[in-house]
Amino acid sequence: MQTCLRTKQLAALTAGILFLATALAAGAAASAPISLTALVHGRTVYLSWTTSGSLPIRHYDVLEGTSPANLGEVAVTTQVSWEDRDLTPGTTYYFAVAGGGSVSNVVPVTIPRL
Repeated sequence: MQTCLRTKQLAALTAGILFLATALAAGAAASAPISLTALVHGRTVYLSWTTSGSLPIRHYDVLEGTSPANLGEVAVTTQVSWEDRDLTPGTTYYFAVAGGGSVSNVVPVTIPRL
């Protein structure tokens, strides 16, 4: 029984590797994040983006900073959206998303004073 299960797992893994190898040989690209947009509501920023390429990636790294030069990772997500809560009013934040070997556009967001 265990040998049969291992054979099925090996077959599935081999099929996945063949799919990726064929896609890469055909020039397929990883699904890099593009067209990052941000919506502000109170002290929360809602980010969303689209992807390019035909190969899925495991996760996206959400980057945030108070200037475009000092962006740091604040979250990892498998979705094409993310939200950041409890941001400081009157502060401008910069966001970008990385994944698939690429980084999206940088979006500035100013949190309104309450």
